Amino acid sequence: MVSEALAKFPGTKQFAAYLSQNDSLGTALDKAKNFAIFVPNDAAFAKLTPEQLAALNTNATVRDSMITYAVSAEPIDPTKVKDAQQVHTIYSDTAELTVTQSDNGLQLNGTSTVVCGAITTARASIFITDTVLFPPS
Repeated sequence: MVSEALAKFPGTKQFAAYLSQNDSLGTALDKAKNFAIFVPNDAAFAKLTPEQLAALNTNATVRDSMITYAVSAEPIDPTKVKDAQQVHTIYSDTAELTVTQSDNGLQLNGTSTVVCGAITTARASIFITDTVLFPPS
């Protein structure tokens, strides 16, 4: 199960805790196949403002939008990423992540770097990132 795997990865406890607060989303991810998830590490959450953390901790809509914006319904092979490749997220039909290959590895939206990945589970590829991304307003 993806949610259980995330809970066991070092440095991803905060994201796993947020995911565990939405049973239906966690169950849906546990049943889905062939998707990618970009999980901010715990250090990424430490970079957020107190207001952003408060919103994640108290507002389910903000929390769920952050999680769903981090999930792509399509698998991602980091060796085949095209420059500025648009990746659809499950947040909405129009919310995309821009994935680019740089000297530092994969980058998302020009602001977040994949620090570990792709970690393959039976159902998903997990990429650990250094920045929490929120969907565009």
